[in-house]
Amino acid sequence: MAEAAKTSDAVELVQKKHILQIIDGDGAFLPDLQNEMGQWDDFLNRGDEYFVVAVLGCQSSGKSTLLNRLFETDFNVMNARSGRRQTTLGVWLGISGTKEQCVLVLDVEGTDSRERGEDHINFERKTSLFSLALSEILIINMWAHHVGLHDAANYGLLKVVFELNLQLFQSSQKAKNKTLLLFLFRDHVQTGEDSTPLEYFVDVISGDMSKIWATISKPEQYATSSITDFFDFKFVSLPNKQLVSDQFDQQCGQLRERFLRRDHPEKILDEAYKKDIPADGFSRYAEDIWSAIQSNKDINLPSQKEMLAMYRCEEIMNVSLKEFLKQVEELKKPLLESSKTIPDFSSKSTTLVDAALEAYDNQAKRYHAEVFKQKRANLLERAGSELERLFHDQVKLITSQTLNDFEDVLKQKFSSDAPTPQFLSVLRQVQEDQVSQYTARVSSCLVARFEWNFKAAVVEFEEAVKRRLESTRSQQADLHVQEVSTSFRSKLETELQTILTKATRPQAEPADLKVWPKVAAMVRDLSTESQQKLRTSLEEIGAVAEDVDRRVSALVQGISDLVKHRVRGALGTKLAGVMEARVASKFANDPRGGSRRWRPLDDVHAAFASAKDEAMEILQQFTVLRMDEQKSEKLKWLQKRGNVWEVDADANAVPADLAIFTRDEVEQIYDQFEKASRIMLDAALRDQESAKYSSQTFLIVGFIFLVFGWNEIMYILSNPLILILVVLLGAVAAVVTKLGQWQTIAPFVIPTLKVGYQAALNAANTVIVKLMDSQQGPRPAMAMAGGAADSGKTK
Repeated sequence: MAEAAKTSDAVELVQKKHILQIIDGDGAFLPDLQNEMGQWDDFLNRGDEYFVVAVLGCQSSGKSTLLNRLFETDFNVMNARSGRRQTTLGVWLGISGTKEQCVLVLDVEGTDSRERGEDHINFERKTSLFSLALSEILIINMWAHHVGLHDAANYGLLKVVFELNLQLFQSSQKAKNKTLLLFLFRDHVQTGEDSTPLEYFVDVISGDMSKIWATISKPEQYATSSITDFFDFKFVSLPNKQLVSDQFDQQCGQLRERFLRRDHPEKILDEAYKKDIPADGFSRYAEDIWSAIQSNKDINLPSQKEMLAMYRCEEIMNVSLKEFLKQVEELKKPLLESSKTIPDFSSKSTTLVDAALEAYDNQAKRYHAEVFKQKRANLLERAGSELERLFHDQVKLITSQTLNDFEDVLKQKFSSDAPTPQFLSVLRQVQEDQVSQYTARVSSCLVARFEWNFKAAVVEFEEAVKRRLESTRSQQADLHVQEVSTSFRSKLETELQTILTKATRPQAEPADLKVWPKVAAMVRDLSTESQQKLRTSLEEIGAVAEDVDRRVSALVQGISDLVKHRVRGALGTKLAGVMEARVASKFANDPRGGSRRWRPLDDVHAAFASAKDEAMEILQQFTVLRMDEQKSEKLKWLQKRGNVWEVDADANAVPADLAIFTRDEVEQIYDQFEKASRIMLDAALRDQESAKYSSQTFLIVGFIFLVFGWNEIMYILSNPLILILVVLLGAVAAVVTKLGQWQTIAPFVIPTLKVGYQAALNAANTVIVKLMDSQQGPRPAMAMAGGAADSGKTK
């Protein structure tokens, strides 16, 4: 073994033209075979466009020389001067041919090696089985003169080959691809008296092969099989290399053409013999085969091919998947970096999947069909799973965007200020449009190769749309409530104001003061009308019955508080004034609206008490909510004891929910009114007192005027023009007095009366002087003036 190792080292030093020792003399497999073969001019990309040729034969029988001549390889050959010794250890691999016809050549260690001693049989069996498992053409190299000899012709080895061949296909009844056994007879004397016809060799070998096949132990399923079920045979001979070197070279050239020319009529490399091992899987396949042989396991070539296919297809699938995932990361950048949907997701995803499948198919389609399909399906499934996750992320973003767009649609379709006409039909159309658009957007992201289920997303979207539309429906219901409520309250306030205005007029009739039955009837009618209108509106927008009932009931809730608030707002600051106006109308003013003239005999206090009672009735009416007469009939803030009105000392005399004004507020209003009404009473009493003095003065003045102005009266009566003027003036004075317009014309009449009054005094003075003069005679002016002065003083 030491010598074998040295020989192995020597051989490695002369490697040329891509010669590799794939199994060394110790049976170790070359660990980096794949990378080494990767340097062979794009060999790994040839697929199954190559053949494998191996050679078996005795040690030092010229196998390496033959291969170098046929395939232009550079296997190490024996140096005859060094003696016949082993030159090929283990198994060597070379490559030959052209781009159109590529051949892998296996140079196998020779049989019957004296260097290996007794161990040669075990190693021969292993390398022979290895060669048979890998090669489509197995060259049996033998000497022509050994034909017919059992040991020299390696019949024992052939028997082993046949038996091992049955092991290689133990799972099938017949080999899918036969192996070509090319028997090559060396040193064949082809001419002359000592020549032996090639046909003789053919007959002998064919017969011997059949006999060997009949004697080998076969599995039950192969008991009736024929050798031709597994092998084809071809026979070639070559002359002696030393004696007829020219013929040897010539026939080697011819044989090489049969190997390398596809169009050769007697070509040896036929597609029918291919074992369908892709080039990029050859190293792995060879390593697995040798590993199984080394561990003494039974070898089943179909299983080994499947194992290789599993390994290589898995490897190719992972490479394709890795590139696919890299492209997917690029694809998802818009989604991750800017939260935007991926444009043309479907077409881009389809392109990525097609590219991954194409990359896989180009390399894996040469392997076992079932494994190829299985791994292709795995690739498609994993790609689909990755894209499906991305698809669902895309769908989530589409959902979010569509719902955001939906908000804009709702703003356009449904006003936030007033109810939308034909709301229900618009709502349904919007819902149908949104779901249809969403489904279309999601469907556009589907990839035809995959059956992705997005029903859950559609259902979720529909639910979100429904929830939003229900919110819109609720908003529309609120608008209807607001519209009806506004109208209801506006009408209520208008009619309430009308009722209050009539009731608070100074000249209000007693019927006008009966406010609360009118208010209750008005509220009841408006409530019934508004509730029916609201119910109809809510039913038209599709609101559920419970919501309709709730909103209709809520419409009139707090109506009492509203009435209280409006009454308080309308009268709160002027209720005392209304009461004052009532007293003024009934007490201080006459029926025509003018200032009342109190005569001396009028009962001012009785008139004032009557007017005050009416004013206090107003206060009683508007300080307590009396829409429910039975409930509020006995509730009063004010009590009349005799002729005196008093505010109830109990602050809880009226419940808070019925009190329009509190006790303190009522007391304040009453005090304000009491002060103002007292002023009117005092003024009336002064007017009455003044009227008494005025009547007395009028009698005195009339008497004096009659006594001292008798002549003037007679003069006026005797003068028609002056009489008419006086009558007219008297009529005007009577009309003015009747109409109570003296205050209106006073600014114009009083100055004139003053002038007239002064003229009348002067005239009276003149008359008096004349009378005195006629009774006493003339007297000096000074005395007269002094007498007048003295008279004035005395008086």
